[in-house]
Amino acid sequence: MVSRRTFLSLVAGSVSAPGLAFAQPEPRKVALYANVGADLTHYDVDVAGAALTKRATVTLPAGVQYAWPHV
Repeated sequence: MVSRRTFLSLVAGSVSAPGLAFAQPEPRKVALYANVGADLTHYDVDVAGAALTKRATVTLPAGVQYAWPHV
């Protein structure tokens, strides 16, 4: 037979568990690099606000032809 303490523990756990199970993960930062001529510019992307924030620009000896995503 199930005791009152065991039953109430199961009820309390089942009420609080869905809130933990459906928690949203921490949003990851997104970076964007744009190349115009010999200038390579780094932008931060705000997906929720639909905005780009310019961070830094470096001048390269030549334009970038290909980039590889790093995860």
